[in-house]
Amino acid sequence: MLLEYIKNSKFWIRFQRTNLYQKFRNPIGFHNQKKEERFYKSFFLTRKIKLVFDIGANVGDRTTIFSKLADKVIAFEPSRKTYERLEKRFSSSRIIMQNIAVGPSDGEVDFFEVKDMHPYSSASEKHIQTTLINRENYGGDIIKRKVKVSTLDSLIKEFGTPDYIKIDVEGYELDVIKGLTKIISIISIEANLPEFLDETCESIRIIDNLAPGRYKYNIAKAEGFYFEEFIEMTVMLDFLSKTDISYMEIYAKLNT
Repeated sequence: MLLEYIKNSKFWIRFQRTNLYQKFRNPIGFHNQKKEERFYKSFFLTRKIKLVFDIGANVGDRTTIFSKLADKVIAFEPSRKTYERLEKRFSSSRIIMQNIAVGPSDGEVDFFEVKDMHPYSSASEKHIQTTLINRENYGGDIIKRKVKVSTLDSLIKEFGTPDYIKIDVEGYELDVIKGLTKIISIISIEANLPEFLDETCESIRIIDNLAPGRYKYNIAKAEGFYFEEFIEMTVMLDFLSKTDISYMEIYAKLNT
């Protein structure tokens, strides 16, 4: 009982994310986190990113990075358990947390909470059946419940137009993009292939239609981008249809 209380305490949750703890408890993870910080520092400073929407914040590792580089971060996380940890972890005025999903329409959506593997929780039932159960061989409890959902357009009305939207929602990326009609400077989406190839390609087409011919694309690596230069939509779609990379993060950048 006491051990469980300590594990869920605000102090312990924050301490687990300190450089001191991560460096000695999880040196590989610490090293990767530092590489990611360098990537975003270079990425943010050259593009004057001030407002970020972090959709699918999870436990807040990237939220932390974003909050160091941008004026404000709006972090969205529908998982109840994960959101509780976010609340205990953050108290910065730079971070506004929202315990909601983001999707194609305002209202409610079925959300699948994965016990003991909360990062895999999702509003995408297909993700639960493919990425989680088939790929990860998960056989534990999955609880379906209703959560509040808002569109990106509604959130932009409430918080302003972000300079960057990061979308990592375990297979629900297309539904998030369907709720956007505003032009955004930079958008990144998670892609799990080949299971979500069609959804990823459709997401890219919707983004491209926001400003036809003005977006170019790339894939993030640990310390940079996969392609030397951002590429056209048709080239990216062709690459996705042929690649054997199973997981990636795709960036869409608006040419001004």
